[in-house]
Amino acid sequence: LLPMLKPRLDCLPRDDPARPRILGAYRRSFYHGNLVRARAARALRVLHAAGLPTLVVKGGVLGAAHYGDVALRPMNDFDALVPAGRGADALRALMADGWRSAHPFPESLPDAYHSAPLSTDDGLEFDVHWNLLPHASEADADAPAWAAAEPFDIMGVATRRLCATDLLVIVCA
Repeated sequence: LLPMLKPRLDCLPRDDPARPRILGAYRRSFYHGNLVRARAARALRVLHAAGLPTLVVKGGVLGAAHYGDVALRPMNDFDALVPAGRGADALRALMADGWRSAHPFPESLPDAYHSAPLSTDDGLEFDVHWNLLPHASEADADAPAWAAAEPFDIMGVATRRLCATDLLVIVCA
């Protein structure tokens, strides 16, 4: 929560001991958020090169699109959706690019789950989803979200993002 206090820093006296902590938390969040976004941009390029459209969900949208500052929405990972039925393709492409899965058999994940967390050697995470929700795995379950998606840019990579209504539903779920 500390990075979110930065826009209100002027409400504190100049000599308040919390000011340096708030600024430090904000700077760390800004730096880390941009590292995560840079790795996500790389992953999105890989997915696009493999012919997979992407839709950015959760924290990756919130900071830039709704908070107006990526540092105000600290995140540990970045989430993107690929079309249902293309999860295995997405995992193959990302793992060929050096992303790693902690799961011993990542190729089996699309049959059993809605997403897979992947990481880089430096510990940054990218979660690839093939269904938005774990309990909605029908082939067309996410069709309304894809239809309502809006253009979005992640560090120079054109993609799409959930519309505000769908983002609220996913965040609440």
